Amino acid sequence: MKEENIDGWIKVFETPEIMEAEIMEARFRDEGIEYRALNKMDLGYTWEIGKYWTYNAVQPIKLFVEEKDLEKTLDIVNEDRSNILDDPNAEFEDPETSSG
Repeated sequence: MKEENIDGWIKVFETPEIMEAEIMEARFRDEGIEYRALNKMDLGYTWEIGKYWTYNAVQPIKLFVEEKDLEKTLDIVNEDRSNILDDPNAEFEDPETSSG
């Protein structure tokens, strides 16, 4: 990942996937880390090709943090959570039966 800084904020994560970015943002919020998101995904990056086809040049969503939070944030970004759903003791709320 190319190092980028914007006004003292350091890029720690980028992805073209909106859901992946939202998950990472939620993890930062859970840890009390202040961040900034740069999202250039909009119609300005869409081209019409012929009468029926369009092409969206996917611009990555980038997340930036302050230098004071860099180490903690990189630990979160690099943490392997691929087996989180394998935990037999994990409790997940069923949206069909949950009240609220």
